[in-house]
Amino acid sequence: MKHIPTILLGLIMAFLGTGLRAQNAQIAQIVQTPDEIVNKYIDAIGGKDKLGQIRTLHTEEEITIMNNPSPSVTDIINGKAYKNQVDFSGQQVITCYTDKAGWTVNPLAGQPTPAAVPAEQLKIGQMQFDIAGPLLDYAAKGNKLSLVGTESLGGSTVYKLKLTTADNTEMFFFIDTSTFYLSKLVMRLTAAGNPFELVVVSSNYKKTPFGYTMPFTREISYPGLTITTEVKKVAINDQIDPAIFEMPKS
Repeated sequence: MKHIPTILLGLIMAFLGTGLRAQNAQIAQIVQTPDEIVNKYIDAIGGKDKLGQIRTLHTEEEITIMNNPSPSVTDIINGKAYKNQVDFSGQQVITCYTDKAGWTVNPLAGQPTPAAVPAEQLKIGQMQFDIAGPLLDYAAKGNKLSLVGTESLGGSTVYKLKLTTADNTEMFFFIDTSTFYLSKLVMRLTAAGNPFELVVVSSNYKKTPFGYTMPFTREISYPGLTITTEVKKVAINDQIDPAIFEMPKS
């Protein structure tokens, strides 16, 4: 496997841890505002009340990079902390964000000891411990939202929503007009002064026993690299020790 820059791998790993087709045109005419679309999306994945009951989320995945499958574990304390750990043939790549700071370990890029993440990565990474995502209560989070329109994606019609965060990060959400699941997310980011797009395609949605519906398959890509992740196990509201999110001393 080729070396992957720490900041780019950290951003990608942060997104490891988001049917019916016949009535798309009719639904597109009925749902006309961004708020209506967001409300239907939230209802489709479990509803605001159910999402508010999620305290922790633990997932175990298999990720594939350049035809190399590797085990991955993600732990989230909702609104407070996120940690992903991938085992690349015995080399541990760790990405961690809390509401105060973030750190990574990436021996694939020559960083075998924990190091703080750059500021430009931190704010994006901290979105990952918001399990409901930036669309829920978007205005209260300082985000702005608009409906760009509809377009075809993979044989389906999707709504294209543009969300601009408080720090002016642009995100485009492509929501299926029939299922109201999130089909694709495009983020316009900058790493080391270079702009690029991070694209997350979500599929294989399943309803967990808790009642939270989530994608079990994601394809995460930016120019030159694509990562596929398959969720194998999900645990909601199990106890997670907050100490695992603390950056180890070098």
